[in-house]
Amino acid sequence: MKIVFVDDNNFILKLIKTFLSKLDIKNFVLFDDVSQFLKYMEKNEPDIIFVDFHMPKINGLQLLKKIKEKYPDTIVIMLTSIKNDEIKKEAIELGVTDFIYKDNLTFSEFKAKLKMMINLRKFLLQEKNKNKLLEAILKYKETKEKEAILKQNKIIKNDLGMFFDENLMTESFFKSLDVLNGDSILTKKIGKNEYIFTIIDAMDKGISAAITSLNSISFLDYSISKAIEYNDFNFERNLKDFINYTKSLLLENEALGVNILYIKGEEVYIANFGLPPIYTEKEKIKTNNLPLTIYSDDIKIDKIAMPQQIILYSDGIIESPLKEKINTPYFIRFREVKNKIIFLKDLIKDFKEYAQQTDDITAIFIRKDDFVFENKITIEKNLSSIKDIDEVLEKLSSLPFKENGKILFIFQELLMNTYEHNMIELSKDKEVLVKTNKLFDEKVKRDVDIKIEIFYNDELIKIIFFEENKQLDPKTLKDLFFKKYHGRGLKIIANLSDAVFMDETTQYLKIFLRRE
Repeated sequence: MKIVFVDDNNFILKLIKTFLSKLDIKNFVLFDDVSQFLKYMEKNEPDIIFVDFHMPKINGLQLLKKIKEKYPDTIVIMLTSIKNDEIKKEAIELGVTDFIYKDNLTFSEFKAKLKMMINLRKFLLQEKNKNKLLEAILKYKETKEKEAILKQNKIIKNDLGMFFDENLMTESFFKSLDVLNGDSILTKKIGKNEYIFTIIDAMDKGISAAITSLNSISFLDYSISKAIEYNDFNFERNLKDFINYTKSLLLENEALGVNILYIKGEEVYIANFGLPPIYTEKEKIKTNNLPLTIYSDDIKIDKIAMPQQIILYSDGIIESPLKEKINTPYFIRFREVKNKIIFLKDLIKDFKEYAQQTDDITAIFIRKDDFVFENKITIEKNLSSIKDIDEVLEKLSSLPFKENGKILFIFQELLMNTYEHNMIELSKDKEVLVKTNKLFDEKVKRDVDIKIEIFYNDELIKIIFFEENKQLDPKTLKDLFFKKYHGRGLKIIANLSDAVFMDETTQYLKIFLRRE
C-alpha cells in the first residue's frame, strides 16, 4: 500500500511522520515540493494521497484534478485549515474522498481516518480485480460465442436458402434466440429435380438441446452427402439411419421435433416428427409421426403431388406471442396470412411486425415459378470498361417503372460485382481495398458478357440477370449476415427486393419486386 503526503509545511510533514512511526507504517513518501511529487506520480500509482490545499505553485484543487486525471481510482484526502463550503463542494466534485483539518489534527483522528482509507482502498482494489476478472470472462464468453456461431454455420448446410432450379424456387429463414439454439436446418440438392429439406427443433433449450440438434443435422448431412457421392441415395433408408443415430443421442426424457421433406420430380415425401403442420396453397398436411424419442420405432412417410407452394417451419414461429396480445400465439395470425404469402419475406416481415420472438425460428418456403407476365425487356451487353457499365445503367434508368430507383440500385450492385470479380479479377483482400480506397486502381483484365431479362405485369417485376462467369460461390451465401465485407451487394439486393434466388452455377440471379 503506497501512501503519499504532499504539503509545503515541514511541521505538518514531521507531525505526520511521527504519527506513521507510531502506527508502524513504513511504505510512505513525503513531499514538500509539488514538482517532485508530479515527477514521482509519472511512474508510480499511489494508493492514498494526502494533499495540502494551500501551496505556492499550485493549490490542492488543481493538484487533485491532475491526480484524478492520471489515477482516477486513487484515494485523495485534502489537508486544509479552510472550512469553505464552496471549496469543499468543488473538491468533492473533483473526486476527493475526505478532509482533514490541520488546526485540530490529533493522532486518534489521523489513525481512524488512515485506517478507514486503507480498508476502503483494499475494498476498491478487490472490486477492481473482480471487474477485471469479469471483463476477462465476458471477453472470453464473447469470443466463444463467435466461435460457436462459426461452428454452427459450418455444421448447418443450407445450400438452397436462396435457390432456383428450372421451375422451382426455395427460400429459408433462420434466427436463433440465443447463441446456443435447438433449431437446425438442412437444405440440399440430391440430383436433377430432387431435393431434401429438413428442420430440426430440439424440444428443450440450452447446451443439451443444441448438441442434439447439431449432431443430428450433421449426421443427416454426412449420410446424404455420402449417398450422393456413391450415387446411392434412398430416402427411406437414409431416414431410418438418421432416426437410429438420433435415438442414440437422446436422453430418456428428451424429445426432438424433425420435419423432413423429400421432393422428387412432381412427388413430395413427408416425414414430420412432432413439428407443426406443413401448409400448401390448398391444404394443411398434419404431423404424421410423434416427436423422436429413444422409444421411437415405426416411421410413417406420406406422399403428395407437388403443390404450387409449400411452407414448413419450427414451433418458434407459431408459438411466439403477439406483441399486442401476449397470451395469444402468432399462430392465430399465421392462419390468416399464410394464403397471402408470395415469398418468404412476406411471412418474416409480418412475424417481426406482430410477434415477439421467444424461441428459435426457422422457416422454409418452396414454390413454383408459375407467374404469368405479359411484358418483357431484354438488354444484352459485352462489358469491357466502366463506360459499358454506365451505358447499361443509362438504359435501365429509362425503364417504364416507378420502381426504377430500386432497380438501378440493384443493378449498380450487380454490375459492380461483375466489375470487381470478373472484369478486373479481384483477388486481393476486399476489406483492405475498401479501407485503402484502391479498388479502382485495378485495370480491366477481360470482357464479360451479360444478359438482363425483365418480365413484368401489373403486380410484379421479375429480373433474370445472367453473367457468363460465376458471380458468387454458393458456399459463402450463409456468411452474408455476420461478415462485414462479405456479400455486401447481395445483402443490399435482398433488402431492396421481395425475393432473390441464385441458380446452382451462380451465373443466374432471379430477383422479384412488387409493383408500387
